Amino acid sequence: ELLGRLIDDRSALVPPAEILCALTLQRCVAPGSKLSAGRWFPRTALPELLDIDPTHFNNSRVHRVLEQLDRVDADLQDALPTRYKHKDGAFATLFVDVTDAWFEGRGCDFAERGRTKEGLRNRHKVGILLLCNKRGYPLRWKVLSGRTRDPQALSALVGEVEGLGWTKDVPIVFDRAMGAASAVARLVQSGLCFLTATRRSEIPSYTDKLPSTSLAELQGSEDEEEQRTLESEAARRVAKAGMAKLDDRLYVLDLGLCERKLPAPGPKIFPEDPDIDAEALEGGAAWLWQARGYQRQIDDKVFGTRAQLATSLGVSRARVTQIMNLLRLDEALQREVLAGRFGFIPERRLRAIAVLKGKAAQRRALEEHALTARPMAGSDRPPRPRQIGKLDATLRLVAYFNPQMFADQRATAQRHLERAEEHVADLNRRLRQKRAQRSRESVHVEVANKLASLSLLSVYDVEISETAAPEDGAGHLNVRLRFDEDAWKRRRRFDGFVLLVAPPQMSGSASELVQLYRAKDGVEKDFQTIKTDLKLRPVFHHSNPKVRAHVTLCMLALLLERTLEDRLRRSKHSMTAPACLEELASTRLNMLKAGAEAEPSYVVTEATAQQHAILRSLRMTKLVRTEEVAERLHPRPTP
Repeated sequence: ELLGRLIDDRSALVPPAEILCALTLQRCVAPGSKLSAGRWFPRTALPELLDIDPTHFNNSRVHRVLEQLDRVDADLQDALPTRYKHKDGAFATLFVDVTDAWFEGRGCDFAERGRTKEGLRNRHKVGILLLCNKRGYPLRWKVLSGRTRDPQALSALVGEVEGLGWTKDVPIVFDRAMGAASAVARLVQSGLCFLTATRRSEIPSYTDKLPSTSLAELQGSEDEEEQRTLESEAARRVAKAGMAKLDDRLYVLDLGLCERKLPAPGPKIFPEDPDIDAEALEGGAAWLWQARGYQRQIDDKVFGTRAQLATSLGVSRARVTQIMNLLRLDEALQREVLAGRFGFIPERRLRAIAVLKGKAAQRRALEEHALTARPMAGSDRPPRPRQIGKLDATLRLVAYFNPQMFADQRATAQRHLERAEEHVADLNRRLRQKRAQRSRESVHVEVANKLASLSLLSVYDVEISETAAPEDGAGHLNVRLRFDEDAWKRRRRFDGFVLLVAPPQMSGSASELVQLYRAKDGVEKDFQTIKTDLKLRPVFHHSNPKVRAHVTLCMLALLLERTLEDRLRRSKHSMTAPACLEELASTRLNMLKAGAEAEPSYVVTEATAQQHAILRSLRMTKLVRTEEVAERLHPRPTP
């Protein structure tokens, strides 16, 4: 009904809403089918139930309807919260998460090549944001550029939902991506009732009351027996320090209210900074400036796609992509490059630095380049510092400790140390080979990338020296890692601890807030459902509207599955939607024909007792009563 109202195309031979409902059903019952929707539809009972000639359900109509769905996507998302509240009452809690989806092929203009959250490398991907209620019903979703970082996506969502009536006084649970002090400041300014976890590195800026020092000397181990002993000992120590035990894996500490200053967002300098002389920029900095300008034009909808931008510039789309890959450089480092902080950088060299993983590795490579680079024209003045304000905030703090997470983090950390040492030993072996021709810079980048992947950049200092092999006197490079014990202790200080931050008006006990935060696993399960059961990825569409419409269909299919599960749960016949559909799959509408000229007749497969029980829970038993089905049938045209 809602889709029919939003897409009121009376000139269409087949109502678009019915096409979309059929496509939503397909995502639930046959998402893995290699058949196209046009070949799947005639094999179902939908032509008879919806009175649609199967020949009218073709690919061209499907693609046209997907574009119509994309045009009403915002109206659909605005309408859903009202319908949910009318059906189930006010929302109790909202949950937010971000994931990604990858493409077969190059993908749409939003797609960016990179590593997916599951660890797949060199895939064209887009980000997907989801806000859902406690039942798992989707409220807001959005397709994001593949290079959008989670904090950016979540901050944009905050701007969209702050002030909406259905979010007022409803707790919204964010993951640790919104735990940075600047992100917490944004949440405070929004007036939303939020709950998030701070980054471990920022815990000391909130409190010094966590009993972390009592765990400092406990060492991690891969041995299962030693891990269980470590968990027990860690649990005993935090309980002795005053943390309340909820269960064997959860200890809670209510830290009350705290007053602190948060960094409020200040005015942006680039690219609108009038002090930057674009004409004086050289090499990679000049192309970086161009890339930022190209991105503004796409964001402002001057050009809809990179292909259109490339056409207007008279260059290939590949060249535009090559230039815009410079934007993979960290934003703060981009400002320093434009200000000449690292001297003249050739475009090719800057592109190589931009693809390094992590800000620390990128900065290290830029600083090494600056040692031998000539000054960039017009860069005799230092970059103007970014203006940052301060926001006085009162926050409620709750901490919890998980002994199993503590043991796992300590074991993982120890394993990462061993892997770093093994990598350097292997690298030194390769450097000693006669044909090894490596520059200091390339060796340093390799080590920095490895340390960054293991989150150990702040723990080791890398020393590269040149030695002579005793057998032939040929010089070669040698890498040595110098371990910083103090930095290591700081990194491990809060293993197993999570510090939750909320506004002071957040109601509930400390244990209730902890359980509320841990309930965010529900939205992660929704994403898992979308990605596995509903086959969100890989995405086969290659235009922005169809990719967005594909995601919307997956969200509608998720809503349908959650509705099925909700009805089953209320009737005490609890089972997952995939299990329900699998159980019902053998009941079919059978079309019988005695001859080419005879009229077809229909009969429903006799349902089993289990199928009857499921359909009673769903209030859909009419689907297996032949007489009632016959009243609704519209026989399909026969050739």
